[in-house]
Amino acid sequence: MTRPRLRDVAAVAGVDIATVSRALNRSPGVEVLSAECVRRVEVAARKLRYRPNSHARSMRTGKANAIGVVSAAYPSHPFISAIIEGVHGAALTHGCHCVTIGGEGKEDAVATALRFHAEHRIDGLVVPLRSGRDPALAALDRSGCPAALIDAAPTARLPSAGIDEAVGMRKAVDHLAELGHRRLLYLEYGQPHESFRGERRRVVERRAAELGLELAAWSLAPPTFPIDREIDANRLAILERLAAGLPATGAVCYNDSIALALYAALRDRGLRVPEDLSVVGFDDLYAALAYPPLTTLSHMFGALGNAAVDLLMSQRKGEAVGARMVLVEPDLVVRRSTREM
Repeated sequence: MTRPRLRDVAAVAGVDIATVSRALNRSPGVEVLSAECVRRVEVAARKLRYRPNSHARSMRTGKANAIGVVSAAYPSHPFISAIIEGVHGAALTHGCHCVTIGGEGKEDAVATALRFHAEHRIDGLVVPLRSGRDPALAALDRSGCPAALIDAAPTARLPSAGIDEAVGMRKAVDHLAELGHRRLLYLEYGQPHESFRGERRRVVERRAAELGLELAAWSLAPPTFPIDREIDANRLAILERLAAGLPATGAVCYNDSIALALYAALRDRGLRVPEDLSVVGFDDLYAALAYPPLTTLSHMFGALGNAAVDLLMSQRKGEAVGARMVLVEPDLVVRRSTREM
């Protein structure tokens, strides 16, 4: 069976080939077409089961109509998986394919992606969770490849999308204060480095002081992988701290995995959430699966993906975005791990 072509769609829709191309590809000039004309073209395309020849379009326009997203050292980590899923969804809304790229051989994943860009296999790149001092980012900056970072360190010189941590942590403290908690506990990773910045703790300290709340802070084990090993290491670290008693009625955790470690340690001590301690996490990765379901700040993975891809598309259009930072405000998702005093 012969594959339907643009001219076939044009004949059924009663328009010329250029109109079909504008309507289906949303290319320049589509804005002058009436809604009825666009609808007629789309109906004809569906009737004929027309599918655009992406390879031919790529050869004609010089665009691959695809973006790359770089996987990290632990691509199976739920946080990385959620970010990549958000980027894939955002790419589809722009009519682009999305390719997840890892390192090949001894190449770093960014180096592989830059090779893909040089070979016209992708039009741009989204890079999550990279240090601002990463030499791969310096190479990316020099390359001229359109790029956007997600959750990067503030020292990065490329456009990026990130979560508004300050807004999020204020929401967490305010939520516990509104429930009547006057003594709070903040739990974070030990040995913080650039990927685990101290901004969240500083905001919690400031907001607690503004509201006249008492605040204790515990630094736990450093982040590690796999996640079950990290949770167990932090469970043991929290158990040691709990030997001296529970210093608060409400806790704010750096992320959900620390919150789960806190859940486990409290259970081991015969304490209950939220009866003995109300708990707030950050990320919304595991929160709905916890028991009781965890109140948490959503990391807004879909919104982050949209923001990063929007930055990328702006560059594809020739706009200068520089080192623009787009901050996404997290939602506080209230579940059953917090209660009134």
